[in-house]
Amino acid sequence: MEKWAAGSKVNLPTAAGIPGRLNHEDDMKIRIHETDFEGHPVDCTGEYFSGKTALDIVEAMKMNPFNASLDPPAFMRRILDANGQKAFPLPDEPDKAAVAFLQRLAASGYASFELDEGELDVGPPVSAAPEKGKVLP
Repeated sequence: MEKWAAGSKVNLPTAAGIPGRLNHEDDMKIRIHETDFEGHPVDCTGEYFSGKTALDIVEAMKMNPFNASLDPPAFMRRILDANGQKAFPLPDEPDKAAVAFLQRLAASGYASFELDEGELDVGPPVSAAPEKGKVLP
């Protein structure tokens, strides 16, 4: 099942209501794209990160001497600021903030989710509205 984040045009796969988890036992993978000299993301470049949750991926992303000491929300805000998205609001809870952060990176082209064959149900997203099972147009 997929859920849509409020105000987001990009969906992040979820399972069992746990944000950032895929519908299988493996880790989810995301590729963070490198940028050109003007700060624009370059497709087909970048490092892969994986984790059981979105927060695990954020923790892996910050593992370098310059970012390791930052708490996840501070790291995410630093990255968004560097990408010209300082005003993008992040939830206070680190787990929810990590989901919103990765969705934002993907929506703006700075990242792409890497899915294995059969990893995700490819049906249309299901609305989070009170009417269960209603498919969004």
